[in-house]
Amino acid sequence: MIDFRRVLIVIGSVVLTIVVIVLIVMRPDHSAQAASASRPGDGTRFIVPEAGDGIRLSDAASEHTITLRDADEELQPRVPLSGEYLLTQVEETNLNRDQNDEQIIAFKRRDDPGDRIRVLVAEFDSVRNTYRVAWEGETGANNVRTFALYTADLTGDHDPEIIAFGTNNAGEQTLDVFQSTQPPGGVSLYYRSILSVSTDANIEIDEQERSEAYYSMQSSGSGFPIYVYSRDEDADDERGLIRIAYRYHPDEEQYVEAQRESIPGKEMEEAQLRELYDGDVSEFRRFLRGPWFRSSGSESEVDELVFFDPVRSSIVFYRGDRQESFSWENSHKTLHRSGPGLRLNLENESISTVRRQVSLTATGIDEVLINVDGSDQWDGSYRRLTDSLQRRLLNEQRSAARLTDDLPSGLYRNDAGLELFFSSPRFTMRDEGEEISGGFAMFELDRPVLQLKQMNANGVVTGTRAYHFEKTTNQTADQIVRTLELYPARITAEGVEVLDTEPVTLEQIEQVEDDDEGEQSEESVS
Repeated sequence: MIDFRRVLIVIGSVVLTIVVIVLIVMRPDHSAQAASASRPGDGTRFIVPEAGDGIRLSDAASEHTITLRDADEELQPRVPLSGEYLLTQVEETNLNRDQNDEQIIAFKRRDDPGDRIRVLVAEFDSVRNTYRVAWEGETGANNVRTFALYTADLTGDHDPEIIAFGTNNAGEQTLDVFQSTQPPGGVSLYYRSILSVSTDANIEIDEQERSEAYYSMQSSGSGFPIYVYSRDEDADDERGLIRIAYRYHPDEEQYVEAQRESIPGKEMEEAQLRELYDGDVSEFRRFLRGPWFRSSGSESEVDELVFFDPVRSSIVFYRGDRQESFSWENSHKTLHRSGPGLRLNLENESISTVRRQVSLTATGIDEVLINVDGSDQWDGSYRRLTDSLQRRLLNEQRSAARLTDDLPSGLYRNDAGLELFFSSPRFTMRDEGEEISGGFAMFELDRPVLQLKQMNANGVVTGTRAYHFEKTTNQTADQIVRTLELYPARITAEGVEVLDTEPVTLEQIEQVEDDDEGEQSEESVS
């Protein structure tokens, strides 16, 4: 007798299997779509986050982009690194189109007085069947929070360059481009710098369309031009800029300066506002990215801050100790009599039932008018909080006391692993794998005080630390030892109150070269 129930179960299993196979076969190839969408030469530009007034920010993502904050914490270096290496990022990619991926490792060295971010390339050694360090280079960047790496063929020779964007301790934007070249000896990956620049304004890499012959590997492509903007100190208009165009010269195997021109501030502002009128929502989102402030009095009296983050689709309002975070759900362009604008729909990240609509108008390249429906506490005119203004605020908010002229410089450290790097007016502190940075000041009240103002990635002051300090210097024939004793303290109306906690001792050791030995070595070389 036939068991129909069992037959039905078998038939159902076969049908389900066929459906699953069909779905797998018909599933779109997302990796191919991603590769096609990210193909270089689509006419887009890579724009570094601005450090100067009136410079736009870009949230354009690239599949090659590597940011320190988004790095995979589980990925470990395949080469042994000593304790002198402060690891910040590890990324795997293929640099030479062979069968094995290489690793690009970003790090700092404890013994580096300049506290620079460095990169090294680790490649697979098929003879020894292990990874080894093939090359190490230094960038002009210091700040790990703003440092980013990606690889792209800038020169058109079909081999990717290593590109490092960042900021230095002076708050300037930095760009370093490294190109593969023949190693001094042996067969290995090796790189050399073909461009290293820094500026107080903006850096752009202009991706241009390349021919089909390039993409089919039948010919080389043209190099992408790189534009470096800096403030024009001689211009009558404080918003005036100097633009330097760098172009790749195959004969010299370098990026060289090709053109230098002055751009009046008014012309620059009109051009960028025109782009906002003509551009889409994504263009406007890039324009808004970063901190903006509202002030009821002078620029030193910052009352409210708003931070736009188009990459994470979030908007945060700050007022004193109060903070409101919203998810940036969507937005659409509008046009107002006073300028181009956006209509934004927001949802409170803590209470999803709280929703807000925001009307925003760009009245200038550095000024926006914000109106929040149903809540007037954030309404008003906001100005862009540039890096230069942040530095000025740090200086203006220092205590009304006699400032100390003899400021520390360079790296101080102790055996417990605490490191404090000074590059006036900024500091970087590292302790137990964590790094904070901001501005510092030294002044005299009833006793010497070191004040550290910590700033987060949004450029907002998030905390203040105060120390009573004592400085000593001891010099011998071969070295100078500078000691910094820090006593945690509290600044009150009566003066400096030293807290009942253990002091921190930091040292900076500078090796002294013997002049006679230096002269002898120079003579022997000559």
